[in-house]
Amino acid sequence: MDDNLEQSERLAICDAILSAQLPGYEEIDVLLLEGMNRRRQIEAERKSILARTRVDFSLLDDVGDDNA
Repeated sequence: MDDNLEQSERLAICDAILSAQLPGYEEIDVLLLEGMNRRRQIEAERKSILARTRVDFSLLDDVGDDNA
């Protein structure tokens, strides 16, 4: 959670609207689903980038020591 008081208040209001299914809750629900999908996308992109930049340092042991 963030220390931002305004953001915390907004989240609490949205939570109350969703819980009580007050008018407009469908719109909040759609926005939440979009946000969750976007977070999954970002996480998948980060994992893909990490996989492409992984280095196998065990290959360095196979080179040998030419300075001896």
